[in-house]
Amino acid sequence: MLQAKMQINTITCSAAISACDQRASWTRSMYLVNVARTSGIVPSGMNFGSLISALQKASFWKHSLAMLDEARVFWRTVHPAAFDEHRGRAGTGELSQNPEQAAASLDPRIACSGILDILALGLGLAAVSKPPGMTTEVVLEKLQTQLRSAGEVEYLTCVSRLDHQTSGVLMVALGPEHSAAAQMAIAQFAGRMVVKEYVCLCVGEPLGAIDSTGAVTLPLQFFLDSQGNHKVIACTGGKVARTSYRIVATYSGTKGSERNIDEVMSLLAVRIHTGRMHQIRVHLSSIGRPLIADATYGAQAFRHIDWCPRMFLHCRRVKLHDLAGQEFSAQAHLPEDLALVLARLQDVRMGSWALQKK
Repeated sequence: MLQAKMQINTITCSAAISACDQRASWTRSMYLVNVARTSGIVPSGMNFGSLISALQKASFWKHSLAMLDEARVFWRTVHPAAFDEHRGRAGTGELSQNPEQAAASLDPRIACSGILDILALGLGLAAVSKPPGMTTEVVLEKLQTQLRSAGEVEYLTCVSRLDHQTSGVLMVALGPEHSAAAQMAIAQFAGRMVVKEYVCLCVGEPLGAIDSTGAVTLPLQFFLDSQGNHKVIACTGGKVARTSYRIVATYSGTKGSERNIDEVMSLLAVRIHTGRMHQIRVHLSSIGRPLIADATYGAQAFRHIDWCPRMFLHCRRVKLHDLAGQEFSAQAHLPEDLALVLARLQDVRMGSWALQKK
């Protein structure tokens, strides 16, 4: 009946599967994925990701993992050469979650060369520490040159991004866009299965006691301002977005600064459950707790300050599954520039939740 209503091709199937995800209709999504496969169409990572997202909306967590594993096996069959090619020096893909141990297991030509710090390298995935002030595109170019010079993979695929000023863990798929490695990673990001944890410093009265938690669920809408700049606002007509946080520490000002800052600041550990543009920045600003030194969404008095050289936002940890179906995690410690900012703050109240232990 479906075939009588529409022509079955990659475009129509993708559009229909995406529409089913928006309506949280996982049964129809699964039917359409199966129709695509039986029609000789290879479902993409976005297609499987939409199905997984619909399953998660229905609280079928175990089914989501099972579907991801089914997709992994499917892509391994469709792209066997790509699966074998993009293993990385870790071989088995079973990397330690300890970044120092993971780095030690890499080929020394990779771990010790170039500008970029490669945190982990596994079966179909690489985790790199993105420096602040560098775009995601430039990071990928440098990483590709670095891996090619070491005799590793020829092509990389961007599966997630970090803002220009944001530092921290950046995940990259080892292979071209059509490869099993790229599709597996894309499916997880689209299906909201990736754990992404950040550290940020915001201004305003504390959102609660130390170690307490909370969440912001305001929908977000992308738009272009009068100068053509990309911006995001929180509004009822926007897309679903969820940001959860834990209060790590609070501060009452700075030590030895020429400007006497009396505002209270909070250090938050943040997890994003959706991947909207500028999500953390806009969500926290929308509840009156903008990030320190955020020139776009920050409080006017804290957009440009001498004691914080850039926006205080760092991607601390990312976790997903590799092409072997194993958990793949990488962590990037707080960089020196942001650590120095915290050292300048006074009257700190620190909770039992320690950044370095999570």
